[in-house]
Amino acid sequence: MEKQPITLVGNAHIDPVWLWKRCEGLSEVKSTFRSALDRMREFPDYIFTCACASYYRWIEAVDPGMFDEIRGRVAEGRWSVAGGMWVQPDCNLPSGEAFARHFLYSQRYFTEKFGAAATVGYNVDSFGHNGMLPQLLRQAGLDSYVFTRPGAEEKPGLPHLFLWESPDGSRVTAFRTVFGYNHSLNGCPDDGQAPCLAKLEVIRRTAQEQGLPFQHYYGVGNHGGGPSVRELTLLSEACAQDDSVRFGSPRQYFDAVEAAGLTGRLPVVKGDLQHHASGCYSAHAGIKAANRRAENALGAAETYDLLASVLLAVPPQTAALRAAWERLLFSQSHDTLAGCCVREACDEALGTFAAACDAAGEVASLATQRLSWNIRTTDILDRPPAQKNGWKLWEKEGQGAPYVVFNPHSFPVRIPLPLNLANTGVTDEQGRPVPVQAVRGPQTNGWDHYNMLFQAELPPLGYRTYYLYQDHRFEDTAPSPVKAGETFLENEALRAEFDPASGAMTRLLDKESGRELTAGPAARVLVMDDGASDTWAHGVFTFDREIGVFGGASLRVLETGPVRAALRVTVRYGASSLTQDFSLSAGRRALDVRCRLNWQEPLKIAKLSVPVRAELPRAVYSLPCGFLTKEADGAEEPSHEWAGVYGPDGRGLALLNDGKYSVCAKGNDLRLTLARSAVYADHFGERDDLVEYMDLGEQIFHYALMPHFQDDPAETVKTAALLNRMPEALMETHHAGALPPVYTGVRLNADNVLLAAWKAAEDGNGVILRLVEIAGKTAACRVELPALKRDFTVSLRPQELLTLRLPADGGAPERLLLTEYPPTSSSVRP
Repeated sequence: MEKQPITLVGNAHIDPVWLWKRCEGLSEVKSTFRSALDRMREFPDYIFTCACASYYRWIEAVDPGMFDEIRGRVAEGRWSVAGGMWVQPDCNLPSGEAFARHFLYSQRYFTEKFGAAATVGYNVDSFGHNGMLPQLLRQAGLDSYVFTRPGAEEKPGLPHLFLWESPDGSRVTAFRTVFGYNHSLNGCPDDGQAPCLAKLEVIRRTAQEQGLPFQHYYGVGNHGGGPSVRELTLLSEACAQDDSVRFGSPRQYFDAVEAAGLTGRLPVVKGDLQHHASGCYSAHAGIKAANRRAENALGAAETYDLLASVLLAVPPQTAALRAAWERLLFSQSHDTLAGCCVREACDEALGTFAAACDAAGEVASLATQRLSWNIRTTDILDRPPAQKNGWKLWEKEGQGAPYVVFNPHSFPVRIPLPLNLANTGVTDEQGRPVPVQAVRGPQTNGWDHYNMLFQAELPPLGYRTYYLYQDHRFEDTAPSPVKAGETFLENEALRAEFDPASGAMTRLLDKESGRELTAGPAARVLVMDDGASDTWAHGVFTFDREIGVFGGASLRVLETGPVRAALRVTVRYGASSLTQDFSLSAGRRALDVRCRLNWQEPLKIAKLSVPVRAELPRAVYSLPCGFLTKEADGAEEPSHEWAGVYGPDGRGLALLNDGKYSVCAKGNDLRLTLARSAVYADHFGERDDLVEYMDLGEQIFHYALMPHFQDDPAETVKTAALLNRMPEALMETHHAGALPPVYTGVRLNADNVLLAAWKAAEDGNGVILRLVEIAGKTAACRVELPALKRDFTVSLRPQELLTLRLPADGGAPERLLLTEYPPTSSSVRP
């Protein structure tokens, strides 16, 4: 039998942050890249592979001479640039738009500096891979992918070489490394040989048995290093003795697979690649929440910035936004976002996320202030305003103080919004009264501790001007649609009932259908023993060792009125406590819950439990720009803004959240991990009395429960998006302006299509739109953008992500990659 070719891939996986901080990571990169260049002079056939655009930019800034050497080696074909991403990120937890930015900024950087973008994805140390990655890779110009985890023992039957398919049908050729990416034996039998040769022998046998070419990854990794002199000497001798073994790159390997006609014969694997290190979905709740906040802050800021740019003809803040995104992307490195670093590195990452949020806030403030200052807030220009309430409110005779509310979403929003004023009345721009209600504010300022809640209705991707009155109460004779009692809440859509002893929700009724949504005590917090697992939870795929439950409840009606009713439920476990403020708002088909958890339980897990009334239950988990259905088998799964359980009729219940990622469905019991107090950077579970624990202390988060329809989950997706990205509001004065009091920025006539991003093009030529299909159906969507005088229709496949350019010269919309380059033949769906 003819020998199968083996490609020797010399690589250096570098963790920029893990058991060390960022500055030490830069030192790793410098020394590793210097070593790789030096080895090339000694071994003329050696080819080096490395990913991560941020590393290359570090070197460009620190040592321009070394960077020029690298450029020369790339041009020779001796240095292979792979990955196409800013770092090797956690491949489960970043949002779809964050993945888009990894590819956008990295691939454009590679193209600018090296003349070509990467074409092979490379995430050899990430802890699982979400099911939308094949589409994201293809749309970034990458047609193949190298990974390590999950291993054969974690996902039995997973081939080493296969076609990986995402829900929209996109495919990449994927290769799972045989022994990881490092120089150690890593599971290879120790026969006395050097690890690189021992692994080579096993790979040779495997290649012959399977009749396929294989890759052998070698080089010192994690803290940098790359291929050593000894490895290169031994492998050079192996190449001299066997012409089927050769030095090469991942690109050369995948090209050989294609040239041999093997691609079309490979098995197809659909869905995500799980599980490995399931504890990474929940470790360090602070980092998880900070990541979600930063992603949403940047998305909203970019939306407002472009709206201001288009309506006011001011330059967009493209450079400031790019710099903020790059901060965020760096801290999405797999060890960081997974929460597996030492405490000092985690604290450093929290600062990075905060810096990204701060930068986003500056951009958003500038944009919204520019817009509101140009809105025609009054037609009464001959009367000066009087200052009411001493110092807070400017109000004209006959017209209230202007208050402008911006909607960052591409769908209309109806939601109660708080005002930091105890006003008596609010009208819209046409003078129509809107419902208002006094609620306790966050301040304790003498007598001033109440705020006002009003019902806002906002047009998509636009704004509306409201008017606030200090001394004018508008009569409202309509009965309140929301009610609260000692043990219940109710609005037009839902009724929730609670047990006063345990604090559990005993009923959640969908009034429209008459369907009971829960089955048994719900919204309880279970306590699980986690003492047997490490930070990553290696080898642990379910967290179900229940040892207790929060109880000893106290209930209190918190709010009543025409806008919102709220019930506070406080429960305890040991030294820990949880306050849940359940609320139902007028016209809202979701039960909102604001939580304050004081967690004081080392090596334990707090899990929210919501049993769903569903026979033969299945689970659905949200992905970056998509979703995936799975068996309700109790396995811990990565999930984003929402997850659900449903029955054979497609009906069930969805659990939404604003910063959690770890969910399981144990039969019909949908569970969300709230806190997991693992030890920092505990790789093997061997501890002394000096360890430090994560997640101890107070955290504030929100979740919501709502009816879910798996056949049409669009409402679930939109409600979750709103929970995570709330409207922005600001006080204004009375003035003339070129902009109307209310404005609609976009109209999409397909309910199952969202605008995932709208931004200025990186090259300055026009506007970029990113649309996503959210219900798993085909869509023909009409897109109207009044400010740009654009009106066109696009078609989308189920769960397709579509990037368009609207050229500055008014030309027809152009389909682009995530990189904002035109598609190539290798980047389109096969």
